Amino acid sequence: MISHHKKKVIPAIIAASSPLIATPSLAQSPALAIEEVIVTAQRREQSLQDVPVSVKALGADQLAQNSVNDISDIGKLTPGLSFSSTANPDTEIAIRGISTATVSAGVEQSTALYLDGVYLGRGFDLVGDLLDVERVEVLRGPQGTLFGRNAAAGAVNITTAAPQDNLQGKLKVAYGSKSLKSFQGLGNIPLVDDSLLLRLNASFRERDGWLKNTSPGNEEDFYQQKRNSLRSKLLWHASDELSVQLTADHYKQDDTRSAFIVTRVGSAGPLGITGVNPEGIEAKGTNNQAIVLDNGLPRTVPPKLKRESSGISLKTDWEINDDFSLTSVSSYRRSDLDTGTPSNGLLSVPSIHGPLITSFYVRNLKVDNKEFNQEFRLQSITENLDWFVGVNYFYGDVNERSDFALPAFAIAGVPGVIGNFGDNRSDVTIKTHSLALFADAVIQLGNDWQLATGLRYSYDEKRVHHHAALSRAPVFTAISDGNFLYGLDGQPAFKSRDTESWNNLSGRLVADYTINDDATFYAGFSQGYKAGGYNSVVATGQDPADTFDQEKANSFESGIKSDWLDGRLRLNASAFYTLYKNFQLQQSDPNNPGVALNLTADAKTKGLEMDMTFRASEALTLGMSSSILDAEFTEDTYLQGILVIKKGQDMLRAPRFSAVFNADYVWNLTNNFSLRLTANYIHNGRQRIANDVPETLTAASGNALAFSEADLQSNSYNLLNAKLTLQPADDNWSLSLWGTNLGDEAFRDDDHVSISNAALRALGTASTSYSRNEPRMFGVDFTYHFNH
Repeated sequence: MISHHKKKVIPAIIAASSPLIATPSLAQSPALAIEEVIVTAQRREQSLQDVPVSVKALGADQLAQNSVNDISDIGKLTPGLSFSSTANPDTEIAIRGISTATVSAGVEQSTALYLDGVYLGRGFDLVGDLLDVERVEVLRGPQGTLFGRNAAAGAVNITTAAPQDNLQGKLKVAYGSKSLKSFQGLGNIPLVDDSLLLRLNASFRERDGWLKNTSPGNEEDFYQQKRNSLRSKLLWHASDELSVQLTADHYKQDDTRSAFIVTRVGSAGPLGITGVNPEGIEAKGTNNQAIVLDNGLPRTVPPKLKRESSGISLKTDWEINDDFSLTSVSSYRRSDLDTGTPSNGLLSVPSIHGPLITSFYVRNLKVDNKEFNQEFRLQSITENLDWFVGVNYFYGDVNERSDFALPAFAIAGVPGVIGNFGDNRSDVTIKTHSLALFADAVIQLGNDWQLATGLRYSYDEKRVHHHAALSRAPVFTAISDGNFLYGLDGQPAFKSRDTESWNNLSGRLVADYTINDDATFYAGFSQGYKAGGYNSVVATGQDPADTFDQEKANSFESGIKSDWLDGRLRLNASAFYTLYKNFQLQQSDPNNPGVALNLTADAKTKGLEMDMTFRASEALTLGMSSSILDAEFTEDTYLQGILVIKKGQDMLRAPRFSAVFNADYVWNLTNNFSLRLTANYIHNGRQRIANDVPETLTAASGNALAFSEADLQSNSYNLLNAKLTLQPADDNWSLSLWGTNLGDEAFRDDDHVSISNAALRALGTASTSYSRNEPRMFGVDFTYHFNH
């Protein structure tokens, strides 16, 4: 029969990147066995060890003890998963080397994000701080059948705590490096006995920047944080068969963005000015001159990053009878992004000693996003069959307005040396209608075999309205070749409307075999899909209605999930091979480097993953997780006749080897107090962080700079994080000291190559720069909670 608890000891997946034991669902047997975690990786509740998918789950305790504050922190604990949001307003995520370099109006993520069963179309930037999270599940590999659109790389499923039928409260305050101040509050109130329950959460987080802005008169540094979140859940048990949950949340962010650190610049242009650096400066300057800026960057206006998101959802569960249940999930979300990048450069003029700070360009991006989602699922569980069918409708309306200005140059703060080049605005609106029909079944074949199979049909339609205009260009037109900005002064360069649609049929077929009560082997095939899209920024002469094709994934995976030593040792491993057709990526236009275009290329990924957890004693738990990955492009790819992706080139954020080692130890100091130490050691190998061909870049720069693979890669790095917690026996409060990146390791988090087009070659030709990771941080937090 179908069973979610097949094994003698049904363990939790304490995924290898955390040593901590999650909140138990069943009593332990024997006493030191790893406890069970229930997940919904197959859109149904199951024990993690029974799921024939490569999944990592982190419980609330693991998140807290590893100082996980937002979703990007999860990537540090999960080999094969990485996040980056320091250099761009959009969070970049990669699973098994499959990433989306930049999310814009015209392109979406390859990883689907679900929050309490609700799909978030614009994804990872709408979650905010991880507030009152019960668990996070990371599903590695294509999940097109179960999780639908934009799950070609995998899915991240976040579940927050549900209202309970007793009175609860929690207060957490923290103080740390760079004047970090944070507050989290929780209240759980049974309004009407156990039938109407309310759960409220609030958080506030504020921190100074960790990279100094050295521009005179500016007090706002880079990487400042100011964020707050609210969430409420109202759960109504209308009867034994019917429950309704209403959830509302709000998130607001008012940060300053990152800055790029220049490593080198190219040769002088015809005007005798060397190496425009359009991203702002630190470290080395022009002509390899050393610039001492006291670990800071000069920028007249720090780049802002403002984001606000509000959502509401309604989930209804109806147990029709003993065999059938119906679930409805309805949601609406509105989000706004306002980010600006006023960028100073360094120019080196031969007649003047040293570099000069200039106000080179200002780019402001505003995004307004609205999305609605409705899903119905009918499920039935019988003795040998567990199946569901469903329908999903998604509507998205995103407007992206990008303003790009070339204002007057300012040398030593005096404007007007060269004049005002001009302003350009690109305004694009894309409306998406998506419909999916899906079915999935788990079939029991005898006592030892199970077969999971599913199918999903998806239809996506996108309508684009694109408008670009040039507001003025008094001096710029005299030196421009017409490729950099659009149109004549005050006239629209183009207006365009277009509609395109894509459809896809994705399936999965997975067999798992129960070797014995403590081990299961599985093997299967699964597919993923991401709709095509439009370029939201185009170059002169390019049709703004040009589309790029849908992304498809075909994946083969096998693995084993096993427990040893009476459930004290868990060893899970998987091997995978995935082919990607029309993998979507972003690439600079080689004929107009100021414009980034989206295109497609074929790729493949293959590798091995292993998770191990060992409960050495009642006090000590050890863990290890590792990923061996080979992700590369399988064909040469050309853009306007120029090679931009080389066959065999590594994909972004795909280290060949990565691993996390964990230790968790509890000392019983007295009968009344205990001390708990949690530590993790993270290793990530060298990886590509820019999609470019060195030879093409060298040619595009006019041979001003000779590019190599090293310019496009991050160095390998090792991070050590730890937390020490004191708590009483009754567990109603705790006091913790924590530190992240204790070795103060520095590495490239993102790369940037700037190459001027012919319009700006007079001002220099090329530069390379990067943004770095967060430095060492310390803090202390105090938590008090009650449960009646």
